[in-house]
Amino acid sequence: MTISESKKALRKGILAKRRNLSEAYQKQAAQEIYEKLRALEVYKEASVLCLYVPIQKEVDLFQYIPEFRADGKQIYLPRVNGNTMDFYAYNEQTALVEGAYHILEPDSMVQLEPEKTGGTCLIVMPGAVFTRSCDRIGYGGGYYDRYLAAHPDCHTAAVGYAIQIVDSIMTEETDIKPEVVLYNSKQ
Repeated sequence: MTISESKKALRKGILAKRRNLSEAYQKQAAQEIYEKLRALEVYKEASVLCLYVPIQKEVDLFQYIPEFRADGKQIYLPRVNGNTMDFYAYNEQTALVEGAYHILEPDSMVQLEPEKTGGTCLIVMPGAVFTRSCDRIGYGGGYYDRYLAAHPDCHTAAVGYAIQIVDSIMTEETDIKPEVVLYNSKQ
């Protein structure tokens, strides 16, 4: 079995488990992960916070945007264009429109240029499978890996549920590890 086939099989199994999570579990987990995120030193230092619009029972930190704004964070969301992903400014007046993979994306013209923010940029990454040693399997498109390769000064925190944590995964040279993986304590 190739690394790619191994990742695909593991991703499929973990995502099947995630689909069965109850709404109560998801809500409790998101609250716990939100609190862990806000406790990070890199979060406290960050002026820019890149989030994602959750799909298919991903950890929902999008609901905490008012709290992140109250902490002084500028919010950016991803938008896919072909083979690339960039982040665009988001506020409550920004429309969300269906984009690639049927994911809502910001209808904004203000693209993040991390090198020009003059502050710390923290990217919160979703994913399918994680390890405690910060390996990550995404959804197979490589968008975050390519973005982070192009913007190595950005800080990263991946978020997932405890059921998405495994002991080890096979990785490829192009896989970029997040600095930290945040997950809830209850299996």
